[in-house]
Amino acid sequence: HINAKLFSKMRNPNYHASRKTIIALGLALELNITEFEIFLSSANYAFSLNNTFDIAIIYCIEHKIYDIFEVNEIIYELGL
Repeated sequence: HINAKLFSKMRNPNYHASRKTIIALGLALELNITEFEIFLSSANYAFSLNNTFDIAIIYCIEHKIYDIFEVNEIIYELGL
């Protein structure tokens, strides 16, 4: 679910992806929690246990829910 324009931007070494883009890519790559935390930190981001969105993403990773539509449904059900 990455369009050609975004993919082209991502190939630029000066491009800094948004946090949500990094999370979407991590889900697409089906990273486990350790890999995901390393991936986030490589883009200068981290999970926060004070953030409901992050808790939902962590839940999805731990339960191997990587389908973006299922993840979005869980996030929607939480009112996020």
